[in-house]
Amino acid sequence: KSLVVVEPYGDDQRYHMLNSIRDYGRERLTTANEAGNIASKHADYYVGFVRDLAPLVESLEDEQWRLALAPELDNIRAALDWTIFQGNDSDVGLQLLAQFEWPELLTTPQEAIRWFDAAAKIAGAPGDEVTKARVLRHSVRLEWLVGRPVAQRLKTATDAVAVARAAADHDELARALSNLGGCQRDAGRFDDADAMFAEAYR
Repeated sequence: KSLVVVEPYGDDQRYHMLNSIRDYGRERLTTANEAGNIASKHADYYVGFVRDLAPLVESLEDEQWRLALAPELDNIRAALDWTIFQGNDSDVGLQLLAQFEWPELLTTPQEAIRWFDAAAKIAGAPGDEVTKARVLRHSVRLEWLVGRPVAQRLKTATDAVAVARAAADHDELARALSNLGGCQRDAGRFDDADAMFAEAYR
């Protein structure tokens, strides 16, 4: 009983370890050469966890999505630290961020853009083009939220469209085109914006 702390969370319960117990457990995992294996399984689990929330995203149930994911934010951070920032299983980290539709609802846009900036550097390698397109598309919105120049957002949005075209994913391409249209509008290029919105609609 003394190894975990139980806290009520709505109609459910959450369990966590004291920092001293967590540090001891991490030390034992490292000694047993199991830390990487466990971290990989942890990251894989959270890719599936976030992916399973896709119906809430598609139905625009952002409040329910946030309530489901908010308690897991520290787990998400740990998974991203292992995959994106430490360079282990980076494809898993990209998949996690690709599924993460509204990160700014759970954390600050500043923290979220740090995740996506790091992911965008990795996303240049050959691989899953749909995942890359999603990462870039999320980056465009976050760049807008943190106030980055429109020229920078235009470049990211253009890259997202190019990757989505290469992936031949019509839904992702429509979203990327809509983002690019928004950037063109912000730059005062209204005819270009209209063309992007029209293509996105088609």
